Amino acid sequence: MISIIKRRKITTTILALLIIITLSYKLKPRITIKNNTNEIVRVYVMERVISEDEPSIEEVDQLKKVRILNPQDKISIAPSFSTLLHINKEIDIGWRTMPPEKSNTKVGHKWFFIKATKGNCSYSLTISNDNYTLKNEHSHICIKRLAPITDDSD
Repeated sequence: MISIIKRRKITTTILALLIIITLSYKLKPRITIKNNTNEIVRVYVMERVISEDEPSIEEVDQLKKVRILNPQDKISIAPSFSTLLHINKEIDIGWRTMPPEKSNTKVGHKWFFIKATKGNCSYSLTISNDNYTLKNEHSHICIKRLAPITDDSD
């Protein structure tokens, strides 16, 4: 009888953990990046503390993890759980096209505040030959929201 109760507790605990992990993965805010060019695009992502200072060595090391995006492909980027737990964080996304002629390389960037209240749960960033478009994707609920940071070049 005791072994049956122990098995039920273990099974219940495992199921609860699986549900929590699944829900927390689904509740993370996301940015979907689509390559709408005929060239390979290199995508750089950095999660950092919002400040006027230069990024730390650890933050710059994140840029070494380049994501290659082939023509017409898309990837989904979500902040890490440690970033979601902190206040005053942002996610910086940069990209560079890789055309056959190196002189025609195009670069771009977009920053997002990670906030608890303002913003949206999901965005779609489409990289085209001469520009990019950012659209709010309809999403359910999320742990924290993404708020695009506007700059003069937008």
